[in-house]
Amino acid sequence: MFILPANKPKFIGWNSSMSDTEQTEEDIKKPFLSAPLLDWNVVQRKMPWSIVLLLGGGFALADASANSGLSAWLGRQMTPLGSIPPWSIATVLSLIIAVFTECTSNVATTTLFLPVFSSMVRLLPSCYAIN
Repeated sequence: MFILPANKPKFIGWNSSMSDTEQTEEDIKKPFLSAPLLDWNVVQRKMPWSIVLLLGGGFALADASANSGLSAWLGRQMTPLGSIPPWSIATVLSLIIAVFTECTSNVATTTLFLPVFSSMVRLLPSCYAIN
């Protein structure tokens, strides 16, 4: 968007007398490329920077938890849930996620807990495995 011109470019090799007989002196002096579709001043004024920072912070938190081993540790801490019925596991995990999303963004919650759940599924007894 910063590179694309807002108007059709003016080609130098194009014979204007063949296509446009009403071309004025002002049209001839116009630059080859017009202003871009988007410039930085518009981005600064209209961009919701709070959302960008929220999403970026969520991705950073998720990457930090994966690299530090926090996701795997949380998955191991939830292995006692394997001894209770599946409906109660779903209820407990839903409550944990609901409380967690009050403090962090949905992106951070999702990217933090998906690896936790995948490591927890590997540790559950085979009686809960879906065939």
